[in-house]
Amino acid sequence: MAGKGLVEQKLWLKAEPLLLRSVQLHPNFAYSQHLLGLCLGQRENWLSALLAQQRCTRLAPTFAYGWYAQGMAALELGDNESAQACFQQALQLDNSPPWFHLQHGIARIRAALGRAAVAEA
Repeated sequence: MAGKGLVEQKLWLKAEPLLLRSVQLHPNFAYSQHLLGLCLGQRENWLSALLAQQRCTRLAPTFAYGWYAQGMAALELGDNESAQACFQQALQLDNSPPWFHLQHGIARIRAALGRAAVAEA
């Protein structure tokens, strides 16, 4: 898959049209949805990234990295509750997703919840 190679090289803008085409041709291939979501996230198109990752996890519910990426997109959109649920799902499925990033995401959720509690006081 050419799109995967471009994603691995972090050539997001070149990968995106190939991945869009792949998703059109094979809408039930979860990994293409995941890679497309990563590209969209790199362009900070978080809603579209979230939707792509949601399609990925619906198609491949045991793919931990899909749940992790879905959690990151939800986190960027300010949906801390959904992000936390996605991170927990990723951890339940596989202990090998990037721990640093999961811990960073969880810390961001806790900080946001702490700010909300202070604002309410």
